[in-house]
Amino acid sequence: MKKFFPVLSRDKATSSVNLEASETQHPSESIKVVDYELLETDPGIRPPISSYHPDIQNEVRKAYLKIDRHKPPYNFVYPWSVQGNQRRRFCKNWFDLYDWIDYSESKDLAFCLPCFLFKNVCKYGGDHFVTEGFGD
Repeated sequence: MKKFFPVLSRDKATSSVNLEASETQHPSESIKVVDYELLETDPGIRPPISSYHPDIQNEVRKAYLKIDRHKPPYNFVYPWSVQGNQRRRFCKNWFDLYDWIDYSESKDLAFCLPCFLFKNVCKYGGDHFVTEGFGD
């Protein structure tokens, strides 16, 4: 994804807002730019793409691709969970192995970034990798 969309950090991302069309302009003539600072990066609490107005959904997708996937700070300690008689937790090196993975600190679950971005395009499949997250 990085070769198609350069990654922007949140502080360097230009933030311009013109999300709604002016009443004097035709909607297709207005330029719609998404404010990077208003986008929620934690996959456990961000709204689905389909909740945005249809005219800006593609711009929201592009903005999320430019921001890149959500990773906790380097010194973040991933919590342990118990499944059966085993203790498990998220491994940092999965970010290096899987370029699609997102992690939510709020839910302690992993999410699929491409599934989040393009889920509503085909309307098939469940929400397990988009809204519920996975921990196994």
